[in-house]
Amino acid sequence: MCVLRKLIIIIILILILPFFNFAEEQNSDKVCFYLAFVYKDSTGVIKSIDHKKQINNLKSGNRLKIYLEPLQNAYIYLILYDSQNELFILFPDAQKDFFTDYQTGCGYYVPEKKVWFYLKNDGGMELFHFIVSRTRCTGLELVIKNYLSLLQKQSVSDKMINKAKQAVLEEIRILKKKHSVFQGLDERPLSIAGDYRGEETIHQFVYRIEVENFYAKTFRVAH
Repeated sequence: MCVLRKLIIIIILILILPFFNFAEEQNSDKVCFYLAFVYKDSTGVIKSIDHKKQINNLKSGNRLKIYLEPLQNAYIYLILYDSQNELFILFPDAQKDFFTDYQTGCGYYVPEKKVWFYLKNDGGMELFHFIVSRTRCTGLELVIKNYLSLLQKQSVSDKMINKAKQAVLEEIRILKKKHSVFQGLDERPLSIAGDYRGEETIHQFVYRIEVENFYAKTFRVAH
């Protein structure tokens, strides 16, 4: 009887231990997400943007695509300041209150589906500002909303729009300066096996990034 009782206890522990491990993993305070930033060269071959380079030198005609997947405590913002000094909120959808349709463990392509960004022949520098925070960046969201609302108005001067645009860029600068040191940063490419085709090829270039509270990076693409 005693042996049977011990056996039952062991079986119960085996069954419940995974749940304890899962709870511990989910309760972590760390920010964790996947990121892939790739380009397609003139021959159609997909390659990864180099995360370590200050500037990635590409060619006009190359195409760009980004994959994002929040895994844990990750509010992700992606903003493009292009070579024509235009500002675009690439992710999330500010028109839907930013994170209305946002889900942890769900992958997002920017741009969506089979669309790619195209580097025009006029040349210049494209700045992709990438910000990830454990908490929502409400100050950034506020200046973005103000900028987008002015774009929709017909009677707004270029001066006002430019001022609102600069307010977004300044808020990005303030956030990066405030969190200039990334605590517990772990940024590494994943080795993902498999026969990938089409858009799934991007998954071969995914980086897994983990940090305590905040992460920011500006990808500079010259062409």
